[in-house]
Amino acid sequence: MIDQNSQFFAILTEVGEAKQANATALGQSWTFAQMGVGDANGTDPIPNRTQTRLINEWRRAAVNQVRTDPANPNIIITEQVIPADVGGKWIREIGLYDAAGDLVAVANCAPSFKPLLVQGTGKTQIIRMNFIVASTASVVLKIDPAIVLATREYVDTQIVEAMAKMDFKHSVLVATTASIALSGVQTIDGVLLPADARVLVKNQGDAKENGLYVVSSTGVWKRTQDADSSAEVTPGLFVSVEKGTANGDSVWQLVTDAPIVLGTTALAFEMAVGRTGVSAGSYANVTVDKYGRVIAGTNPTTLAGHGITDGLRVGAVSQQYPILAAPAPGGVDNTGTGGALQIREAQEVGAAQTTLDYAPRILFHWQGLKARDLAMSNLGDLLWGSNLVYHGGNFSPASKANLASPAFTGTPTAPTATAGTNTTQLANTAFVWSAVNAYATTVTASLNLKADLATSLRIGSVSRQRPILSGPIPAGADNGGDGAGGAAEIREVQEVGNTQSDMKYAPSLLFNWSSKFARYLKMSPVGDLVWGDKKVFTEGNITDVLATVAMQPNGRVLIPTKDGTPLYLQWYEGPLAGAETVAYPAVSHPVPFPTECLFAGVFTRSTSSNTLSDQMFQMEYWDRLGVKVFPQWFGTGNQSLVKPLIFAIGN
Repeated sequence: MIDQNSQFFAILTEVGEAKQANATALGQSWTFAQMGVGDANGTDPIPNRTQTRLINEWRRAAVNQVRTDPANPNIIITEQVIPADVGGKWIREIGLYDAAGDLVAVANCAPSFKPLLVQGTGKTQIIRMNFIVASTASVVLKIDPAIVLATREYVDTQIVEAMAKMDFKHSVLVATTASIALSGVQTIDGVLLPADARVLVKNQGDAKENGLYVVSSTGVWKRTQDADSSAEVTPGLFVSVEKGTANGDSVWQLVTDAPIVLGTTALAFEMAVGRTGVSAGSYANVTVDKYGRVIAGTNPTTLAGHGITDGLRVGAVSQQYPILAAPAPGGVDNTGTGGALQIREAQEVGAAQTTLDYAPRILFHWQGLKARDLAMSNLGDLLWGSNLVYHGGNFSPASKANLASPAFTGTPTAPTATAGTNTTQLANTAFVWSAVNAYATTVTASLNLKADLATSLRIGSVSRQRPILSGPIPAGADNGGDGAGGAAEIREVQEVGNTQSDMKYAPSLLFNWSSKFARYLKMSPVGDLVWGDKKVFTEGNITDVLATVAMQPNGRVLIPTKDGTPLYLQWYEGPLAGAETVAYPAVSHPVPFPTECLFAGVFTRSTSSNTLSDQMFQMEYWDRLGVKVFPQWFGTGNQSLVKPLIFAIGN
């Protein structure tokens, strides 16, 4: 007899227990299909795990709802709706059948009479069975909506769950900026939270605690209804933040990849839209995050502020020591030791600093040895070493006689030296006449030792000789034996006439170094200056340089520029894109750029001419070593058919 001591419960049958164990062990699915009700022949039944059928079943139909209990995931809730036109019997026992038709769960209930409409009353009755399983992982919570009736609660629940599974969640009041205790009312990001406010928690020390929460004024916070299950927290989830000093008016995205098990998987959120803390304005230097947003900006006024540590300052006296040197040593085929120029200034030249120690100067080096300073004195004189350099302002050749072969006018006179004088004193005709008569034999012998006039250079006519100009000592400093010296030879095979246009007739200077042939410096018949067999570019033909490019090894092109800094252009393929779940690797340039990559772009090339591909590439970022591109999928064709074609330019 039913009274206040009666117990009502639901259990799995032996068949149900075995099927659940088998499904869990083998990873197979288990589906509930039908629910039966009976009157137990008027008895008060007690569920028995050995049952294979109800005592007296009078109705069996498809279940209307199968779901897990939100408060306890190990409890499965099943429902059946009995319409108003079915009944006329008592309900004392309930059975649940799986897709194979086996009774897998049985329950008893307080007796309830289901009337028929013909009895003058009617009702639509909901029968619900709750039972505990060890794990719901293998249970398929699925019904056929075409053959069941839906309660209002079921419809409301389905709408809420469908909305909760969307990637765009209801906005939150604030977002955390540090790890917090998930309980009680508190102030976050400058906002005092009211009870029931929604909060984005994203900075917990244990990242599995991150997510969307509702503030509780008396106890522990709970996750929001639209993000309190694994099915509702999906990769790419977006949520807007309404208020806050740091995070107000921002949008955050869940960047954790699937699969996500809520409460187990570490969740990471990143700002997709929002303030970066940089005020509006123009900045010389900016820092950009991976989304292309400016997160920092400065306007430095120094070279160091721009990251330049070896540049010359402009508009100020420099106390640096810039050294200018050729990229390769001088000589034939890059042999030998080269030279360098160094700009020196001990310190700023002031009115009281008048000694040469403070003079601005250019220091010349040769073969690793100091040669000499070219300096300006405090009087404005140009000095080579410590010697004054003569120029048009301090020397007039018209008022001076040349030391070599001076030309006098009129009748110049000079004192007559004493006979036998052997000094640098000038000799007049009287001294010469006396000396010639006294030492005729000696003078004659001396004249015989002079060079034949035939070997002298002719003046006033085209010369076909080959004069060689060379210093009497080797090149270098202090007459050191640090090289065999150099020479310049004036070459002209024969007189250049109108019909002699071959380069072998070109007037030229032949440079020799260390007893090795170096190269000719020639003028071509069209007026070009030629070094060896290469045209020398000048201000008049520099546009020829800028209009040419040169192919380089490793599939790149060198583009000369006017300031001498070359640009490199290179293009290449990346590897084949994988399936949508395969991460695409970074791609290295075939040849890293020496300084930086100025621009990179990507195109998509299909490896199949007759198969539609649903992928394309976009550029994520580039640097001097390579690029990072990512493929996109559209779901309209095949995958793993395309490669990226990358175009990059830099210096």
